[in-house]
Amino acid sequence: MIRKTKLLTAVVVVTVLLAGCGAQSSLRFEATPGSFAGEAVEEAGYEQASDREIVRNRTFEAGGSTRNVTVINYGAVYTRTAEIQPLGERKIAAAAVFTTPSISILGSEQNPLASAPPRRLVSRASNVAGDDLPGDGLRDVQFEETRQRTTLDTETNLSVFSATTTIEGVSVDVVVWVARVKHDGDFVIVAGAFPERLEDHERPRVETLFDNVVHEETN
Repeated sequence: MIRKTKLLTAVVVVTVLLAGCGAQSSLRFEATPGSFAGEAVEEAGYEQASDREIVRNRTFEAGGSTRNVTVINYGAVYTRTAEIQPLGERKIAAAAVFTTPSISILGSEQNPLASAPPRRLVSRASNVAGDDLPGDGLRDVQFEETRQRTTLDTETNLSVFSATTTIEGVSVDVVVWVARVKHDGDFVIVAGAFPERLEDHERPRVETLFDNVVHEETN
């Protein structure tokens, strides 16, 4: 995997030099995939549901030039099946790690998720989870509180939300967690959702996942 270190620095320098000529240039930013450690996934009773590459193409105006930017993000989603009444055994919880690169153009951060409010991060995590999220999507998302938590050796804000979803016609109140840290040139967004009525049982499992996020090169 080509990473965004010396190579991208050189590309940016060349781009800046071309800017005075009104040139159109292209840049590529790629995140490092994230995940939860395998031992933590097993301990928490989750299993990996999907692992995907998410490519976005954007255009920025900077320094008198147009920058065509390709952004490569990664999302890994995990789910847990347990018994919930009156439904019985169902997929009732999900957690995800979403990584997106820092996009610095002429010294300015261009990735909108760098400063996006927590509610938008919940929306992005929900989109990444897609059909792997239990129920028919999150509704009535309401902010509840902010806690402090350490993820990837970085102290950050953990935002807690309440929401509802519908599983096979049954309305279920859920708790949603989301946190963001900057790590190794990427923004790492970690999220989890589980039924409110099972919070005492499910919260320790999600804490185990949040405490064991992996974000590093594999080769």
